Amino acid sequence: MTTSELALRSLHLKLYPSPTSFAQRREVLRIISKYGEVSMFRSLKYHPVSPVGNAFLVIFNTTVAAQAVLNASPIRYRIISAHNSTGNENKSSPSSDATTVDSNEQEFVLSISPTTFSHEKFLHSRVTNPLHDRFFPMLPRMSLIASALSRHIPHNTLSGTGLMDWDTGRGRGIQYVRNTGPTKTPRSMAADIIKP
Repeated sequence: MTTSELALRSLHLKLYPSPTSFAQRREVLRIISKYGEVSMFRSLKYHPVSPVGNAFLVIFNTTVAAQAVLNASPIRYRIISAHNSTGNENKSSPSSDATTVDSNEQEFVLSISPTTFSHEKFLHSRVTNPLHDRFFPMLPRMSLIASALSRHIPHNTLSGTGLMDWDTGRGRGIQYVRNTGPTKTPRSMAADIIKP
């Protein structure tokens, strides 16, 4: 499967008004599953770059199912919450009904469009897919905090070396990285001095 084939099965959904509960987001999946089997359903509420509370990314198993739901857009449905019970009673209704909405009934409109999501960029980016490229082991001195400190502390000073090595065990990690010989620790240096 190529990314161009995947793009034909991918759709972008917008729900109005914004869902306020998990049950309302789950209802979106139930409604679109009537048109075909869904491979992936992802809410963009917690997207790391640009979160959107009422948007979803959907990938169908077939292009026929994706085209069927795209042709049916916009889809209108109502969620009726039952009084004195914990469950929800869900009903789908056609868009031509012009009835008054009760206080326990909420109407939603699901707009569907082709997505601009780039699957190839997502798969080949080291930010979104850390398993894509070669493995680069992280040196002990280049942890997240150490790399942030390196922007503000001169590298060739004694304080720079000490502050860069805050988490590798009192300098042993940096000495091991810099030297190819055995590591000298305070205990081994004291033992060399005390030897008769």
